[in-house]
Amino acid sequence: LKKKGLDGMEVYYSTHTPEQRALAASIAQKLDLIVSGGSDFHGEEGRSGQRVDMGTGINGTLNIPYDVLETLKAKRAKRK
Repeated sequence: LKKKGLDGMEVYYSTHTPEQRALAASIAQKLDLIVSGGSDFHGEEGRSGQRVDMGTGINGTLNIPYDVLETLKAKRAKRK
């Protein structure tokens, strides 16, 4: 997939356990992929009855480090 243009993978996700997050981060590092995260925002009604606010994940369970954004910005700047 990387040969086809894959740049990164979602490491931070509301329902990932710490172990799953560590495994995903390890894979991203091994494959030299950018780490990203998603709040899984599905609109004002939430998802499956669970409140999902933009950027905070399901019931506020997500905390994506700011350096993830900085890395994404740097990657985008290199493309221009």
